Amino acid sequence: MRNTDKYIFGGERWISASELCSATGFNQGLQQIDPEILEAAAQRGNRVHDWCERFVLGEKPPTPPIEEEQVRCSAFVDWLEGNAETRSRTSVQMGRPSIVAVEKVVRAESIKCCGQLDILIKDPADEDRLAIVDIKTGNSTAIMASYPIQQAVYSLAVREMNSLNYNPRRFILQLPKTGAYCLKELDNDADFDVLRAAAVVAWRLVEAGEVKL
Repeated sequence: MRNTDKYIFGGERWISASELCSATGFNQGLQQIDPEILEAAAQRGNRVHDWCERFVLGEKPPTPPIEEEQVRCSAFVDWLEGNAETRSRTSVQMGRPSIVAVEKVVRAESIKCCGQLDILIKDPADEDRLAIVDIKTGNSTAIMASYPIQQAVYSLAVREMNSLNYNPRRFILQLPKTGAYCLKELDNDADFDVLRAAAVVAWRLVEAGEVKL
């Protein structure tokens, strides 16, 4: 199950990747969407994430009752099994991924920021390295401004927690209602500089009482 609790480490509240994006305006476009639509999308996303997690863990979750969710879960299975025939034309080709962990809480000490990544895999280009896959269940296949920042948080956190000498590669796995999954790589190293600057701004806002955790 996805962890929706507040993140507290050593008795101290940490800012999450999604809160950081909200505080610094990277998810500003979401504010223009009707709150009821956002809530419905969030609930759908949670159900699909939960189904995918259980499937990866070897369970046999029941088929989702809503057809739109069935399509998304089926697309996830296609990606997991390396089925290139059902991927989008703009999708990065990966083959069958080697799963290391799912729904893992990670934290980056250097910026006091944390979150729950969806899937940690062995990098298909080098199995001695790790890579991160973040599942998105929205109908749009556009890359939102918040995606690179969220993923940079997870990548930096995995690097620090595992004492790596590299930043794990970052992928977005989009599961739209079309049924064709789309895997995209976020490969801009400048994202990490933006992330660190955003973390400084976010924590200043928290300390000034402008943002409540």
